[in-house]
Amino acid sequence: MHQMFLKDYPDLAVKVKYNFYYKYCKENFDYTFGRPQVDVCSQCESLNAKIRDPALSESAKRGAAGELVLHKRRAKKCYTELNTAKENKDDDTVVLCFDYMSNLPLPNIPVQEIFYMCQLRERLGSLRMSDGAAGQNNNHTVVRFLMNLCDRGKPSSYKKTVNSDETLRRGIHKDDRISFKISSYKHFIFRHRLPGKVEAKTFINGLFSSMFTFRKTNQSPDLPTNKAYPTGKVPINKKKIDDLKKLSEYTTDYSDFYNIILSWPISTQEEGMHDSEYEEQ
Repeated sequence: MHQMFLKDYPDLAVKVKYNFYYKYCKENFDYTFGRPQVDVCSQCESLNAKIRDPALSESAKRGAAGELVLHKRRAKKCYTELNTAKENKDDDTVVLCFDYMSNLPLPNIPVQEIFYMCQLRERLGSLRMSDGAAGQNNNHTVVRFLMNLCDRGKPSSYKKTVNSDETLRRGIHKDDRISFKISSYKHFIFRHRLPGKVEAKTFINGLFSSMFTFRKTNQSPDLPTNKAYPTGKVPINKKKIDDLKKLSEYTTDYSDFYNIILSWPISTQEEGMHDSEYEEQ
């Protein structure tokens, strides 16, 4: 920008040096440079939008600013706890924290037809856990998997829906009971001495928590032996294969790769998670 400025105003080349130009722009213009942000925190974006909203009153903006400060303090506390956990030398304790890149759609091409067709999704990671998105049940699977590590129990040994132990007492109306909603909690604690139970907190190391009992019986069942996926090439849905064939004219530069994909086994079963082995409480 400094060079463009000197090109338009060459007579100011001696007076307006780069450092002066940089300082003046930084103090008088609110320009930001960099790549567009992606996968940002939705809570931060929502609160920042309220703070900038000219239609909101000053009291509402102050409330949003207070929430943003509290939200950032909780996030900082989370990272502090992670750093503390890294220094934990206890062999009986494992701390898991993971995130994933976005699923990769294949083929990734900017043509109109792609929006009306089924694409292959390359999932980057072996565990599947969403960020509390509606309609995704993979979080429940991960909770049972972690309970499995502490409890040696297979999925069919656990209940699908449970209420907190604290609200299962007599005299508490069913509408006042706390049910296990995966997207409402951020911190899960599994203990070997409490098989079949998980302590859930709404925030990392929050003051309040609820205990949920998932195991159906007092007996510890054996671990499952069936593989989650077949050995070798996992069958691809026939609809996706058919759509890949329709898009072959746009993938000629990678024909060798997609020809291998098109030769994979085909499945006619609809995709989705089936919870038939889980029973309701």
